[in-house]
Amino acid sequence: TTATGKILQVKNAIKTDTASVTNATFVDISGLSITITPSSSSNKILFRGYVACSSEGNTTIAVKIFRGSTEIGKSTADSTAANNSTGTAKGLNIGSVTSSTKQFMHQVQFEVLDSPATTSATTYKVQFAEIHLHQYQSVVVYVNRPHTGMGADQHGVISSVTAQEVAP
Repeated sequence: TTATGKILQVKNAIKTDTASVTNATFVDISGLSITITPSSSSNKILFRGYVACSSEGNTTIAVKIFRGSTEIGKSTADSTAANNSTGTAKGLNIGSVTSSTKQFMHQVQFEVLDSPATTSATTYKVQFAEIHLHQYQSVVVYVNRPHTGMGADQHGVISSVTAQEVAP
């Protein structure tokens, strides 16, 4: 007999390289996906992680998470479904875009207890996009690096996701 709430398996993926996107089309973040096979269809999957990201000032970085092609962990705060995500980070610089705003790194965190209701291999993944200035100019959003590049005082970082199978 399996104890309630017991962790049955754990899978982790760490992204150590960088990624970028320049528009409002959400794209997969390579390296931030996990495939896990639940041992029972009544078990849950705790999917959690964080994405380290940066952008120019006055931009909004949005993150969404998926089980296969189904978005999970999505807000319902706005009545227009397209205006909701799992998490966002905003680079604000009222008046002008300066290099100081471009150096900020944000960590968008998430945690969702999902019920996939299957014993088949199930893939969880993370997507991102720039959703504010994309229609006005080519704004680049980066994962795992400052917008202005890297150097002695601007280090590259990691992003990570973990999936845990949990007995009900």
